[in-house]
Amino acid sequence: MMQNVHLAPETDEDDLYSGYNDYNPTYDTEELENDTAFQQAVRTSHGRRPPITAKIPSTAVTRPIATGYGSKTSLTSSMGRPITGAIQDGVTRPMTAVRAAGFTKAALRGSAFDPLGQSRGPAPPLEAKNEDSPEEKIRQLEKKVNELVEESCIANSCGDLKLALEKAKDAGRKERVLVRQREQVTTPENINLDLTYSVLFNLASQYSANEMYAEALNTYQVIVKNKMFSNAGRLKVNMGNIYLKQRNYSKAIKFYRMALDQIPSVHKEM
Repeated sequence: MMQNVHLAPETDEDDLYSGYNDYNPTYDTEELENDTAFQQAVRTSHGRRPPITAKIPSTAVTRPIATGYGSKTSLTSSMGRPITGAIQDGVTRPMTAVRAAGFTKAALRGSAFDPLGQSRGPAPPLEAKNEDSPEEKIRQLEKKVNELVEESCIANSCGDLKLALEKAKDAGRKERVLVRQREQVTTPENINLDLTYSVLFNLASQYSANEMYAEALNTYQVIVKNKMFSNAGRLKVNMGNIYLKQRNYSKAIKFYRMALDQIPSVHKEM
């Protein structure tokens, strides 16, 4: 059986690393010491980099630097404007850029550093408030009306219904005087509608608490008919409650339905 086996002729194996260490002879630096052309270039200016020199614009002119104490040479900026603190034509330009920070010529002469200007003395007193001005009278009257409304609500919560009603009536009278004064001084658009609404609503509530239903209904009607009061239609629920207490059921149902028609859908739970 061994006679049929043929041996392959022996061949030289390929060199796997052939060409791996080969490099361009140009990069061979071992023989540079013996290279005549290279050594000649190193010894001459052909192998040197020329030094970098700054280029000065033709428009720029060098001038001696001026100090704060005065070289008499004028110094200008690149835009042609005199520099602050330099002497020009025999006159020293004021150093306005640092004056706001308290650095003035007086500080150089030995005076105290005073950036806040406290050496000028205390500030003048505030002007006294003019109590007789129309605006001040309106402001004081408006404050009094708010106090009366608050006192009326406190008296009602304490069970003193008559005192609460008296305070509410007094607030209503002063509020009408306030409206007339505002109309004389300012335009009608500046009338405090929130205060007017609060006074009328509190007055109607105190009438209802004292079982003065006719007066309460009239006061509620004033609010409901005034289109300047937003969302006043919900007060028809209060009017329906008064008619319910009077056992006037038909009118109570009528006002309840009117309130439902005017109340937005977001307030339907009322």
